[in-house]
Amino acid sequence: MELEWGMKSKKYNLVCFYSEGEPNDKGLNLSENRGLVLDFATNHVDNIEFYTPKKLIEMGYDYYVKDYDECGLATQNPGMNRIGFEAWKPLIILLELQKMNEGDVLIYRDCNILKYKNLKEYNNIKNITDKCFDLCHFDFVVTRELEQFYLRQYTKTNILRELGENHPFTFAFPNLIANQMFFKKTHISIEFLKDWKWACEHEEWINGTQYDQELHKDFLHSCNAQSLMGTTIANWIRTRKYEIPLKYPRIKFRGRSIYKIRQNKNYGYLKYLD
Repeated sequence: MELEWGMKSKKYNLVCFYSEGEPNDKGLNLSENRGLVLDFATNHVDNIEFYTPKKLIEMGYDYYVKDYDECGLATQNPGMNRIGFEAWKPLIILLELQKMNEGDVLIYRDCNILKYKNLKEYNNIKNITDKCFDLCHFDFVVTRELEQFYLRQYTKTNILRELGENHPFTFAFPNLIANQMFFKKTHISIEFLKDWKWACEHEEWINGTQYDQELHKDFLHSCNAQSLMGTTIANWIRTRKYEIPLKYPRIKFRGRSIYKIRQNKNYGYLKYLD
């Protein structure tokens, strides 16, 4: 019997990823964070799963943790070029959703607690997750970063022109953040993750190489798979896919803290919709 949304028996699962460094991969050694996640999260979720580059390679997913020598335009994430520019992110979320019952909830969080102290916040996370679903009015929750941050600043211009179809709405769309996200196990969530994963499978989008002769004048640096996630969501809103709310995602976490949910105010970019 399938679980129905709202039943007390629904499960809240957590998935995280960390690189181990040599000899298992060429990323940063973030292994110490695994124990910290277990310490902070174990009593607040029903299941925890970890992925590493080595584990994904053993599963046959080598591409998603491919080693790139140069970071290129992705200058703010040291070591991320050595583990696929985060192409693994939609993949591991999909892999975990496939194990779950319909209506269960999957929480993705970056696990580098040593660097980002707010990632240790797990108290009451089940109720916070449900509140975010209610506020976003959709099957998955991805939050906005700061009001003054836009996709054009943190996304390679060739992505906006190709994946984003060179639409002014996409250039003006706010920058979303992929450090912590919540997903209900539904058809809509799975379709979104498939779209995001598909985008990450395009070498010229996921890597750090500059393909445009000129970048947008506001461009600062690439945010890897996060850039592709934001562009995909902008596409969904622009095409009204699955009736995603026009003002999605409606919320942000002040200071990246899940205890500080704030409503977004700037929706000027909606004027670019057809």
